[in-house]
Amino acid sequence: MRQFQWWRLWVVGSLAVLLAGGCQLRLMTSPGSSQGLKAQRDQLNAQGVEKAQAGDYTGAIELLTQAIALMPQDAELYYNRGSMYSDMGKTNEAIQDFTKAIQLNPKLVNAYNNRGITYARGNNYAQAIADFSQAIQLDPNFAEAYINRAKAHRIQGNYQAALADCNAILKRQPDLAQAYYQRGSTRIALKDYRQALKDLDNAIRYNPQLAAAYAQKGVAHRALGERQQALEAWQQAAQLFQKQGDQDGLAQVTRLTQQLVR
Repeated sequence: MRQFQWWRLWVVGSLAVLLAGGCQLRLMTSPGSSQGLKAQRDQLNAQGVEKAQAGDYTGAIELLTQAIALMPQDAELYYNRGSMYSDMGKTNEAIQDFTKAIQLNPKLVNAYNNRGITYARGNNYAQAIADFSQAIQLDPNFAEAYINRAKAHRIQGNYQAALADCNAILKRQPDLAQAYYQRGSTRIALKDYRQALKDLDNAIRYNPQLAAAYAQKGVAHRALGERQQALEAWQQAAQLFQKQGDQDGLAQVTRLTQQLVR
């Protein structure tokens, strides 16, 4: 399934700041079985995952609902259907399914992470942070949860907590582009533009296709009065956004470029 976009565009001061990527909503599948209800359940689950990956969430949910009717105590099925509801923007339904999955399997770490994403999509950042924290407690190496929590902290203006999360995961995964990107974006919010540029360069080093890192470099260069460098960064971002089919990202860096050349 596509990567979540629950705060794709947001604003630091008067500058539009782009976020890309983040944590992918993963659908879980089980090994097949040739007997009875388990075989039917696995077939419905697999077909539902396929439909969701193809963008047919309505069809996917219908299949998962059938599977749940067969096995109403199966945490994985609720988790999968919740992920589909979340991608459809059906926040209440998604939270209900993730909560049910957690009740059935309190150690299902991805359910906490995805419920946190869903809460954040509904601007309930306090609850989102609580879920990301629970996911990290269950799995201290869960990079996505650290990054998601850093985003939530940053949106709430708790920049030191955001930096702490980025630093914590970078100690474990020093080549993680998204962590450098998040730390660089947080440093932009703190107006620490030179250090932000170092982080964004590292993000690009580990992921040269990270268009949003170029976009953020443009923001930092513009704040420093480095007009040409800002234009070059936004041009690179625009090329990548266009190549990746990201029309929202392309539109935003185009506006920023136009504002600068007026």
